[in-house]
Amino acid sequence: MREYILTDQEKLIIKKYLENGEKLEGFRMLLSRCRSIESVNDDLELIKQFLAKTGEKA
Repeated sequence: MREYILTDQEKLIIKKYLENGEKLEGFRMLLSRCRSIESVNDDLELIKQFLAKTGEKA
C-alpha cells in the first residue's frame, strides 16, 4: 500500500496553482485525476475505522 496520495510533483503543481494561478505542465491531467478520485475518501474512512478499532490514532 502506498503511504501517500500525491507525488511531490503533483503537490508542486497544486501549490503553484493555489499560490498564483500558475498552471504547470501536468496541470490538466492532475485536475482530471482529482475529479475522478472520490474513492480515496471512502478508503480513508475505512482506514480510520480500522485504526480506531485497533486503538491506534489516525
